[in-house]
Amino acid sequence: MATAETSIPGPHHHPPWLPLMRCRLLANKAVSVETDEPMGLRVSVPVQPRAWARPPLTWILPLRERRRFALDPIGKAIWQACRTEQSVATVVREFGRRHRLSFHEARVALTPYLQQLVERGILVLVGPSSAHA
Repeated sequence: MATAETSIPGPHHHPPWLPLMRCRLLANKAVSVETDEPMGLRVSVPVQPRAWARPPLTWILPLRERRRFALDPIGKAIWQACRTEQSVATVVREFGRRHRLSFHEARVALTPYLQQLVERGILVLVGPSSAHA
């Protein structure tokens, strides 16, 4: 049976997406799940305070301490998969299996979505371990 790492092309072929597949995805521990519904998930992410956000300006302009996001069923499934450390390849492979897609179809479909989740601070992308480098 092929694993997530063994079915990725070897060192003789280095497609540009390969390093991403070897990284690990983790749910950001600072994220709070606000509501868990069958059709999605609502989460909130802490906002980094801005250098200029000090009194007296903050007395006039209340600033949010958290940003809220609604995840659709795909986002919810990715969030749940990342509650335990998973490689990006494993998440992609599992998504492909559930939706009857090839690895590459699932990779193309999920990569922009994963990028958004990382940019918004919902997921954390960790570089590959030295064993995969």
